[in-house]
Amino acid sequence: MKMLIKILALLLMIGTQAWSNEVSTLQKQLRILGYDPGAIDGLWGGLTQNALQKFLLQQGQSFDGVLDRNEFQLLETELKKQGTKRLDLHKRPIPAENAI
Repeated sequence: MKMLIKILALLLMIGTQAWSNEVSTLQKQLRILGYDPGAIDGLWGGLTQNALQKFLLQQGQSFDGVLDRNEFQLLETELKKQGTKRLDLHKRPIPAENAI
């Protein structure tokens, strides 16, 4: 029984991590497109949901409450339209006053 509990806990942790990665990707994409998902933390919250809803509304879509492939495809399409391929938001330009 203890082994079963450990396996279930591990599966839950793996599933949570995968979900966290998908939400983090979603948050990065929304930020690049000019929508504010809040912190890029991989957590699904009100700011992330509001940002996604605003994006979908601009695309003539609505959010059915399920984050699926459709939302990610719409984001990828919009990113390609804008010529944005880079999702790394941690690299920021050096401010002019700090440049050498």
